[in-house]
Amino acid sequence: MTKTLAAILCMVAGAVAQEKPDTSDTDDAIRAWTAFYAERARGIVATEETDPPKTLTLHPNALLHYSNPVRPLSQHGSVHLWTDRGLPRVIGTVWSHEDEEHPELRNLNYEFHSLSEAPLNATVENSSLVWAPRKSGLEWIELKGLPEPNKSRTLRLTQMRRIAAGWRATGMKDEGDLRLLPQPLYRYPENIEGPLDGAIFAFVLGTDPELFVVLEALAKTPGTTAGWRITPARLTGSPLTLMNDKEETLWSSPAWERYDRDQVYDFLWGMERRLPAIIDSSSN
Repeated sequence: MTKTLAAILCMVAGAVAQEKPDTSDTDDAIRAWTAFYAERARGIVATEETDPPKTLTLHPNALLHYSNPVRPLSQHGSVHLWTDRGLPRVIGTVWSHEDEEHPELRNLNYEFHSLSEAPLNATVENSSLVWAPRKSGLEWIELKGLPEPNKSRTLRLTQMRRIAAGWRATGMKDEGDLRLLPQPLYRYPENIEGPLDGAIFAFVLGTDPELFVVLEALAKTPGTTAGWRITPARLTGSPLTLMNDKEETLWSSPAWERYDRDQVYDFLWGMERRLPAIIDSSSN
């Protein structure tokens, strides 16, 4: 977590100091919010509707803890991943922001994007809401003109970082280009079934992810050649464009206007309201 987030949390806690005990140790407040987000993520059950159905596994650690000083209302949260034997199937965030009318309160939100070919069903603990995308959340795009994936796992990571460094993501209204985090948020484990290797990269505003790009290395198989492919996963309603180092458009998407429970991207707004000063480790 950043010093900016520490300052934000300190200011939020101060706003309710007259009503609740202040969390004077900012590091403790940050840890408490992080634990709170993780506890809410554990309450999400995501299932692929295959035959038989597969209950996905929540990755044990958050991929990223973030803040967004660019936007108002003191936003911060965590990125979480649900997998099937190490392969990503759902990526999402649990995050909160100040209530605009009551700054002493924070509103809790969820965002999800499917990384599964199959229909999904995800439930949120203590809520009647169900996220159930019916379509594949994958839009695979072949990357041409690149060297074949290296046989060395270590050198493949270098290749993936170099490939990602050539991308540029735009389209965030008046907020400018998104910034690529140089290290992937997630690296596929060794000896997975299917692709040779893979990683998830993130484009951020502040440190807040707005676009994920899954990059996979494919081994040569009978009838196919070795190579690379990507699938983008939005986490914003803003229009987005992803370009390569030659300024060629790899992928673009208009503004997202359908926040329905059956879409591959979903935004669950204002699920809970919480006082910052009562979010503490002992309550999780």
